[in-house]
Amino acid sequence: MAAEDFALGIACTLGGTAINSIGIILQKLEVNKSGMNDDTNIAYFLKRPLWILGILCQTLIFAPFFFLGILLLGITLAQPLATAGLLVFVAGAVIVLKESLTRLEWVGVIFMIASIFLVSGSGVSGDVTFLVLFKDSFITSALVFMLIIAGLSCFGIFGIKRGSGWTIKGYAALIGTSYACVSISGQIVTIGFDAMLKPSLETTGWLLVILGLGGVVIGTVLGISFSQRAFKNGKALSIIPISQAINNILPIVAGVYLFGQSIAIIYIFVPGVVILLASIMLLARFQH
Repeated sequence: MAAEDFALGIACTLGGTAINSIGIILQKLEVNKSGMNDDTNIAYFLKRPLWILGILCQTLIFAPFFFLGILLLGITLAQPLATAGLLVFVAGAVIVLKESLTRLEWVGVIFMIASIFLVSGSGVSGDVTFLVLFKDSFITSALVFMLIIAGLSCFGIFGIKRGSGWTIKGYAALIGTSYACVSISGQIVTIGFDAMLKPSLETTGWLLVILGLGGVVIGTVLGISFSQRAFKNGKALSIIPISQAINNILPIVAGVYLFGQSIAIIYIFVPGVVILLASIMLLARFQH
């Protein structure tokens, strides 16, 4: 991974998540101004320019940064860095929405900043190209990941159906799995773009792009839907630890074992991810 690509990848990933967070802040700001509990009254909010801009920041404007970050860094590094973009949302909540931070939340901010330096300095390497499709272990690894995703989904459905305290665990598992699939699907899109540059693999490339984009859209829709239901049934502190653990760890494992990336300094990377997850829990109230 060239130094220029590494720097640009980090800039795109953090910049993209910053744009996404700004979009969420604008959306919440308009909801707060309206006096409504949510933004389900689409007809009203379609007349609000800031609300529309907020939605665009979370979709069309964010998308190029999302894909370019994954293309340049791979999901092993891009996923945890993207999660650290929560810092922008916290800053916006304090400055724009006039919220205040507790001492523990300040600790969460410090932890998250530390995690960015640890994860980005851990020596993640390996360009994810179409050549990964020809690895002997690719099909086996892909099947294993499909089984893991199916297992997590079954656990989520089981938890919801069982009810009581299991409902929140079930929704949390489905939220994390959905958004993990978004990141993995994004990586598939970048592999498809790479394959399209080879005349003999152009059709395969198009199929991978379509498959990946489908995964991104479906995963996002399901993630939003499960999140809305989950936060009506429980507090963020009960949901975030499970959902974010799955959302971060599954793409990292996929990046290493499915897409062939490597981590040079594992004893820096692992603490970085652990500190990141701790910071997410401390900042849980900003994530719903």
